[in-house]
Amino acid sequence: MKQYFWRKNIKGDIVNNEYYWLYNLGISGNMTPDVLKRIKVESIARKVERRAKGVVFIFAIGINDSALEGEGNPKPRLVEEEFAKNYETLVSFAKQYTNKILCVGLTPVDEAKTNPIYNVLWYNNDRIKSFNSVIKKVAAKNKVGFIELHRPFIKQQDSKNLLIDGLHPNNKGHKWMYEYIKPHVLNLLGS
Repeated sequence: MKQYFWRKNIKGDIVNNEYYWLYNLGISGNMTPDVLKRIKVESIARKVERRAKGVVFIFAIGINDSALEGEGNPKPRLVEEEFAKNYETLVSFAKQYTNKILCVGLTPVDEAKTNPIYNVLWYNNDRIKSFNSVIKKVAAKNKVGFIELHRPFIKQQDSKNLLIDGLHPNNKGHKWMYEYIKPHVLNLLGS
């Protein structure tokens, strides 16, 4: 997505505010409590309150929250209720600056490779679907966009080959996600 907007910026007009800044604030392994700790500071640093053309928030977080952790009898890293509260807080924060908010749903995993992964983390599609449902409900309640990825991802021919390790998308998986998400972003921007 970043490359798309950089190409668009080359043709844009910075004087008349036809210019886009895109910040990917994702940090590998982060969960919603981590994002909550830094969203205010990150937003202030990027001067979101002064963006004349407006701000768009795209939240793509939750799969790490859905994981079970531990050996033998793994426990939830986060329960759905806490995740819902955290996600609601993130969306509420973003709504201070804009109504242009997209919540990106979660992708499925290849459970044969993620139970466990990294020896102590367990990802399963039932929990992922449950957390995905939370995201969808928070988006609907707040009247912001939701992009369903789980079902469309599974419908891709040989979808397990879109994941590098059973959890993270590989180049083909990222390309598919980009193509799938891009129209939603452009629609939100009115492009």
